[in-house]
Amino acid sequence: METRRPISLFSIQSLSPDMVTEWSGPFICRRLRQSMNVASEWIVRSLIRATLAVPDTWLVWWLKDRRQTYREQSLHPRIQFGLELVERIGLPKQHRLSPPEARQHSKGFSDLLDIRKTQLPIVEDTTVPGPGGPIAVRVYRPTRSRERCPVVLFLHGGGFVLGDVEGYDHPCRKLAKSSKAVVVSVEYRLAPEHPFPAGLEDCWAVFEWLRTQGETWDLDSEHITLAGDSAGGNLAAVIAQLARDAGGIQPVLQVLIYPRVDSANMSTSAIELKDRNLVLTEELMTWFREHYLQNEEDVRDFRLSPLLNPNLSDLPPAIVITCGFDPLWDEAAAYADALESQGVAVERIHMPDMIHGAWSLGGFLKSVRKLHRHVANQIKAAHKDELSLSPEVQAIAS
Repeated sequence: METRRPISLFSIQSLSPDMVTEWSGPFICRRLRQSMNVASEWIVRSLIRATLAVPDTWLVWWLKDRRQTYREQSLHPRIQFGLELVERIGLPKQHRLSPPEARQHSKGFSDLLDIRKTQLPIVEDTTVPGPGGPIAVRVYRPTRSRERCPVVLFLHGGGFVLGDVEGYDHPCRKLAKSSKAVVVSVEYRLAPEHPFPAGLEDCWAVFEWLRTQGETWDLDSEHITLAGDSAGGNLAAVIAQLARDAGGIQPVLQVLIYPRVDSANMSTSAIELKDRNLVLTEELMTWFREHYLQNEEDVRDFRLSPLLNPNLSDLPPAIVITCGFDPLWDEAAAYADALESQGVAVERIHMPDMIHGAWSLGGFLKSVRKLHRHVANQIKAAHKDELSLSPEVQAIAS
């Protein structure tokens, strides 16, 4: 039976009546004042849950001329409303916290924003041998059958500093059930305790174990999909390149969800969106980088910036997912272009009204759940050797 650890979202004292009155209407003002008076965390969580249930049409009316736009796209009203609410509540900025504090803080909203927990017949925590000791992995099995099953190696995001298996538990459960594959989620080492390339080495060790020893877990080692979001998308892209260079069994597909693929350069979208308060800010990206790197010259290492690898040929087919209000949009799109220019089959999926981190927002965004279904179907097709990738950009919007 799983237990939930108590999470402290923020200090109630960070709220002020003037702040509330300045920003919100009567209903929300009243609720926020109640939360200040009662000083109970669950009330504030209930308020956030209630605001996420407000119809989109109401939110569009509420935001009016404040709607954020970028490149002829409009930010989803529910996301903008939530970002403004969080800003006014006064949650601490992650880049101003220590890594342990930021890790605790980052767990506060996952159960409110993510999809519901999918029940599976088998979910087990185990380990795989690694360069720094045993690597914890969580294995999600869609069936109790002991027949060999294809595999999705999922690598979580978090800037190489944050994130863990538990934070991605619900999407991984859903992915296992929908794709009919065993999902292996990796608890790789994080910086600054374990800087570059420790996390990558752990992920490579798990991949190497799956393709050489996976049969001992009743896994089909010849049908492995690499998948990850943000920093996890980076790790998935790099492992695909390392696997090609090492030879042997190759992944059949790589699913790169708004991946970080170029730490040496700032793209146009990163420059233009850096001051928009869209979760992944310039300050936070700098904070990640300072904790992850020991040497500044590492930014040009293809194991950190896979876009800079001059040889991108002979890699597995790729699904590259971008978001319209994500600073990483342009570099992920550039990676898709670079792969395609060297003969790799690529499917581009763009979510014009989404922000970085959308993969974990399926609890209140239909378009994210649609994305989950599409990715699962493509993984299922790849594992049956029936993958067909659209050459056109596919837009998934609410």
